[in-house]
Amino acid sequence: MMRKIAFLLISATLGSLAAHAASELHVVDQSKLQFSVTEIRIKKGDTVRFMNSDRPAHNILVKEGTTVLNSGLQQPGEPFDVPFNTEGTYPVRCGIHPKMHMTVVVE
Repeated sequence: MMRKIAFLLISATLGSLAAHAASELHVVDQSKLQFSVTEIRIKKGDTVRFMNSDRPAHNILVKEGTTVLNSGLQQPGEPFDVPFNTEGTYPVRCGIHPKMHMTVVVE
């Protein structure tokens, strides 16, 4: 019985690690008051790292339905990671610079 429980625990852990290992990190750069892409297509479970390579601070806002994820003030050189665990289309913009906008499509 103990072997069966141990096997189930190990299997569950390995399955969880495999799912985590399969996720990817995608980097979107912010430079010259714009995002490096206007749209990015990723898989469910992937993470987008918004990297501020610009001189001014930025403020990442990701809209999900009626909820907005807010990075707060993102200083130059700082990353902001956003995991996307649900399929859909997510508008992203900078709360400080209204011309900075892009879309994340999660498939």
